[in-house]
Amino acid sequence: ILNRGCANPVFDYIMPRITNLHKILWLSIPMLISMIYLLFRGKRQVQFWVLCAALSVSISDPVTVRIAKKAFNRARPCKLVAGTSKYNYADTRLVPGEECPGSASFPSSHASNTMALATVCWWFHRKERKIRTVEGAEKEPRFPKEYLWFLLPVVIGYTRIYLGYHYPSDVVGGWCFGAVIAVTLLLTLGRAAYRCKLETT
Repeated sequence: ILNRGCANPVFDYIMPRITNLHKILWLSIPMLISMIYLLFRGKRQVQFWVLCAALSVSISDPVTVRIAKKAFNRARPCKLVAGTSKYNYADTRLVPGEECPGSASFPSSHASNTMALATVCWWFHRKERKIRTVEGAEKEPRFPKEYLWFLLPVVIGYTRIYLGYHYPSDVVGGWCFGAVIAVTLLLTLGRAAYRCKLETT
């Protein structure tokens, strides 16, 4: 359903572009410049946020690509469709004009990286949920906007399935890897920052 069942010319055009947003120079270069600026000129909390975001993706990518993928060594569904395997998974559709990536399938590094990034962003925004009313009292907003960060891994994860690059379990596994990496990093750096604060006071 997620792959062949939703196939249409519009998705065939936009999905490859969405999944490769990080390769678009006019988008990635301004983001990189903004991150560098905030890392050196932003407030302390913003600096810590940018640092954790950069580290989470920097750790997630090699862990999934160089360790997890080699350990599980699962063939991509598009490899099976292309006939490079002795097995044939006929229900998977490789989007016309797209080439199947050469690395293993499980877990999805795109899913892991975006989930690691989204988890860090959620972590730094989750405490800003209460809003002030006209009378000055605080209340919970109707929808916690910090959860919107998780739309990124959901959308990117779906593009990987639609393109025929991954099974759904690859994407879910990538989300789990990314979340664990991000939380572990945040807890580690959080404790280190707290200890440093105590030592300097």
